[in-house]
Amino acid sequence: MNEHGELNALQENNTTKPTKSRLKLFLMTWNMQGLPSPEEDYVKSIIPLNNHHIYCIGTQECERSIGTSVIIESKQRWEKTLNNVFGKDYFQVQSCTLVAIHIIIFVRKELIPQLSDICVSSVATGWKNQIGNKGGVSISFKLGKNQYLFINNHLPAHDDKVKERNESFERILTEIDYVGKEKKKNIEQTDERHTSETNKESHGVLSFIPSKKPHVIKDFAFIFVMGDLNYRVKGNRKVVDKVLEMKELNVLLSNDQLTIERKKKDNIWSYFEEGEITFLPTYKFEKNSETYDQSKKQRIPSYTDRILFKPSKKISLEHYDSISGVKYSDHRPVCATFSIDAKGIQLEIQDETQDSVSTSSSVCLVQ
Repeated sequence: MNEHGELNALQENNTTKPTKSRLKLFLMTWNMQGLPSPEEDYVKSIIPLNNHHIYCIGTQECERSIGTSVIIESKQRWEKTLNNVFGKDYFQVQSCTLVAIHIIIFVRKELIPQLSDICVSSVATGWKNQIGNKGGVSISFKLGKNQYLFINNHLPAHDDKVKERNESFERILTEIDYVGKEKKKNIEQTDERHTSETNKESHGVLSFIPSKKPHVIKDFAFIFVMGDLNYRVKGNRKVVDKVLEMKELNVLLSNDQLTIERKKKDNIWSYFEEGEITFLPTYKFEKNSETYDQSKKQRIPSYTDRILFKPSKKISLEHYDSISGVKYSDHRPVCATFSIDAKGIQLEIQDETQDSVSTSSSVCLVQ
């Protein structure tokens, strides 16, 4: 254990090197409470580096408050920090920002030639569905023969807004133009990766593409949904505090709004699965503390921060946890690692010093 509490435990569980037959993914969602981007060393202590092929980082209230982000939307500092953290072995596929909601994806450079149809898009679900204080941002791409979709969301707050949260997420799924109106990455320009105007490590050239909107659930083989989804634990503060003291997480989860919604037939969330929750509620904490909200509002500790995925025989959830030692904001980050059948994806690099049959993978050799 280091100064960040349980961080080492998370990293120790994820030190397995990427394999030749499975594609490994790391996802993290983090509400940063409008605080500035943390320093590189701090980020390195959170994210287990160099042992996954794909990293997707979703944040809410990143760098600035929601109000300030309406005017100044840029997440340039955060993106620069992440690029420096991941280094030259990883390529920034794309990023997308909607006010204070941000998503960014990095992949091992060996995968670059196999990426195509890379698009970003967003939908606002705030005031009259026009303001982006709430909503979703997405990045989608094709890797090998399959389509991948990653969505980061910040849904309506407050205990009584379950219906609004459900409707917002359904709107995000149905109204984002996942492959059409926004931007596609021209990954053939990867040689220019280190010449970006906003970041010395460039990420290619963007161009516009026309395309029809797909039926999301059907058309994407792999869908990952994350964010501050804002679903709460039903109950009162005194009872929840007592349950936490007794470490009866099953009682909390039986009263968790998202768990309840996912069990309802025809609910939009019924299309997605979630790993077993064995960690404590991730919201709301006092500053630099393990103590839950002590303000007059006495907010009920809740699992607001979640990661879900479209079920498939080809995907395995390997790890799902909060990073409880990160006390940077009033939320705890939540991470998930997945492995996916890599059939049709070339994870190895051919060794030109040997014959055409011999190969060696720098992905598999990462230390």
